[in-house]
Parts: sequence; structure tokens; C-alpha cells
Amino acid sequence: MATKKYRFTRQDFQPLATRPLHFDMVFDISEAQVKVTLQTTLKHDGAQPLAQLKLNSKELEILSVERLDAFAPLGDSKDFVAHVQSFAQPRALEFDVDKEDHFLVVKFAKPVQTGEEFVIRTVSVATPTENILEGLYFDYTPEGAPKTIITQCQQHGFQRIVPCIDTMDAKAYYTTTIVAGKRYTNIITNGDLAPGYHTESGVPVFHPA
Repeated sequence: MATKKYRFTRQDFQPLATRPLHFDMVFDISEAQVKVTLQTTLKHDGAQPLAQLKLNSKELEILSVERLDAFAPLGDSKDFVAHVQSFAQPRALEFDVDKEDHFLVVKFAKPVQTGEEFVIRTVSVATPTENILEGLYFDYTPEGAPKTIITQCQQHGFQRIVPCIDTMDAKAYYTTTIVAGKRYTNIITNGDLAPGYHTESGVPVFHPA
């Protein structure tokens, strides 16, 4: 049998049958672990209805999986704040955790139809590590400060943070909320502050948990 010269080739990346459109992530930070509530808006473009969805999930504790039955479709809109605020009517879904191959398998009682948008909410726990520089990991910490936590999503590190379609062609927008104690004096994420989270002069607005 021929040995592959490269781990991935162009042929490994075909159009996704189900693709993410937007991630809404809420990180609840502690030094021991990070609880993440993820609401993923996806669109199913496959030829057949989708009865189950396999999400990459590596060394995560899965607490719950739900489908949101009511929401304003995202479509081509970039008003992600309004989109997330429209989420309602969560319904628990059955799921399996494949620890050997690192998948979360989500099962739909009512299959997702071709061309349909849908929203999945997962609540999971990620444990930062000292020696695996993927997902969430501890970095250098000044004396007396809480442990510095860094994220590394490439390559395939995102699945150590949340259950997701973790391929290089699964591109999506995202919004992020970080909840942490007062000892965390520097909380940084990419992107612009969402409307309602800063004053007209650009000063961040504190939102208590």
C-alpha cells in the first residue's frame, strides 16, 4: 500500500455538506477548568436530510446538547447580536461521545432538510493543560496572578475547546463572551466589541455575570 507523502491533500477537502455560519461562545473561566456554552448556527447543503451530525470533540466533558427550535435565520445578514438574541425554545437532543475517534455524535429526532439553517447549543468543559499546546493551555504567569490561559486553534486545536466541525475549510464568524473573576485583569479576544458592549467613545461596558 502506498504511503501518503502529505498528511492532507487537496482531495481531502471537498465541499462541506453541513457548514458552520456562526459561533456564539460564552467562556466561564476558572483556573481548574473552562465551561463553554457554544451556540452554533449551521446550514445543511447535503443532498440528503441530516439525521445525525458528527462534531470533532477531543478530551471534552459534554454536559448537554440542545437544538433551538425558534430563531431568526441568519442568511446573508451580519447582525450576529440580533441573531443570537432571537434564540428560543431549546430542546434536548440525544448524543453519543466517541472517545476513541474523538467525535460528538448529535442525533436529530426530526432530520435537518437540505438548505435548512439550524442551531445547536452545547455546554461542555475543557481542561487547560501544561504540556499540550493546543486548545486551552497554561502560559507563563506572573507571581501572585491567576494562571494565564491561552488558546491555540490551529491545527485541529479548536476541538479541544468546543465540539465543532474542525477542518481548515469550516470557516465562520463568531462572537465571544468571557466571564472571569476580578483577579483576571487582562481579558483579550479578537474582533470588535459588539453593540451594547462599549460606549460611543469606545470604552468597554461591564456586564456582570
